[in-house]
Amino acid sequence: MRRARLLVAAAGLALPLAIGACGGGKVTTAEPTTTTSPQATTQKRQPSVTQKQQPRGKPQAPAKAQARPQPMSAAATVRAYFAAINAKDYRTAWNLGGNNFDSSYEHFVAAFSDTEQDAVTILNVAGPVVTIKLAAVHTNGDVTTYAGTYTVRHAKLVDANIKETTPSNQPAPQATGKTFGDGVYRVGVDIQPGLYKATVTSGMGYWARLSGPDTHNDIITNDMKESGTMYLRVRSTDKYIEIVGTTFTSVG
Repeated sequence: MRRARLLVAAAGLALPLAIGACGGGKVTTAEPTTTTSPQATTQKRQPSVTQKQQPRGKPQAPAKAQARPQPMSAAATVRAYFAAINAKDYRTAWNLGGNNFDSSYEHFVAAFSDTEQDAVTILNVAGPVVTIKLAAVHTNGDVTTYAGTYTVRHAKLVDANIKETTPSNQPAPQATGKTFGDGVYRVGVDIQPGLYKATVTSGMGYWARLSGPDTHNDIITNDMKESGTMYLRVRSTDKYIEIVGTTFTSVG
């Protein structure tokens, strides 16, 4: 009898196991307890996007536009014109304004066939207007003098008012006592200090007080007139006097 109870008891223990195996119930099985340190969840790191860094340093200013070359001044244009003529570079002289003064290039060149050299002196510059005097030396040795103005715009001669002051076929008047024509005179030797007067009837009358014999670079002061009365006061401190295109007479 006792044996039968043991079998029943054994059978009773097996029954729940059989039921759990058939899915009719849930069997909870205790897992062994294990102590672990917290670990960060390992995930595949995506590569970070790094923008390209600009090199450090002073910011560069934007490139400046290249400056345009400045055109020649009015006086420089006149000098360049006559320098080209003296070098017989007539094409350059033509492009510098000769084409405004002649009907054709061939005729322009022919006009200088008997010219040995043109000596130009800048007397005054007023904006685009350049006042000059000119001595044209011819191949036969004669010298013709001129005076007047050129108008320059955009580094080119655009207008001229030039008049002959001493015709090449007439000798320049010489100093006779108290009268002085074209020439350069030494103060205290050829011409005495004092006041002189001239009447310009045609052409261009010009005088200059000079600190030396160089009529280009030694000008103290000067004056020019196309017509009418001119006065010249020669001072004892002057070294030379230049007269062009008229005759001065002492008036005291």
